[in-house]
Amino acid sequence: MLALVLTKRLIEKSMKKQVREKILARAFRLFATKGFAATRVEDIAKQARVNKATIYYYFDSKAALYEEVIYNEVLSIAPRVVEVACNTQSLEGFLDSVVDVYFDFLKGNPDAFRLFVREVCDGGKHLKNVLKRIKKEQSFFEKGGIASYLGSLGFEERTGLDSLDFWLSIMGMASIHLLAEPFLEVLYSVPLDEQYWERRRAFVKRLVNKVVSCAG
Repeated sequence: MLALVLTKRLIEKSMKKQVREKILARAFRLFATKGFAATRVEDIAKQARVNKATIYYYFDSKAALYEEVIYNEVLSIAPRVVEVACNTQSLEGFLDSVVDVYFDFLKGNPDAFRLFVREVCDGGKHLKNVLKRIKKEQSFFEKGGIASYLGSLGFEERTGLDSLDFWLSIMGMASIHLLAEPFLEVLYSVPLDEQYWERRRAFVKRLVNKVVSCAG
């Protein structure tokens, strides 16, 4: 009897997890496409094939659901950055690997980039809440994240450049082609395909290496 009760509880727990994940997945697509304000809970419920009451069972509000969506996307890259930092001792090695992490994230999940851009354009309130949560949970980011880690590897002493400004520049170089896709296609006849992604990745890596090697 006890085994049956435990099995039933495990099945119920698994089903609840599946429903929650389905709601998050559908909400992510809608928020990335339409933004927070234009996305209705009714739309999410319809896409997830649940009723509104089910959504509010798992999430207190649309804002809570939205922030959980953002949180999941941030978590899809943050641990990879921490892993690279833990396994790389040299400045050159860290920069090369973290550029790969960022490019892989953007290339594999362009909807997440759209989600972040929409959120920032709307003021970034929810993203700020999520980052505060991440900062509390991840000591790497509580201690200053990538910019601070670059400093610990001697970046500023070697180059005379500010670590935070340099990292922001890398993020910009790695993502600008997503924003500039219409310009690339219409003005330069350059499609945003696999070949261009890898060319862009190689360019950013070479430029980053030039900055470090020339200064060093």
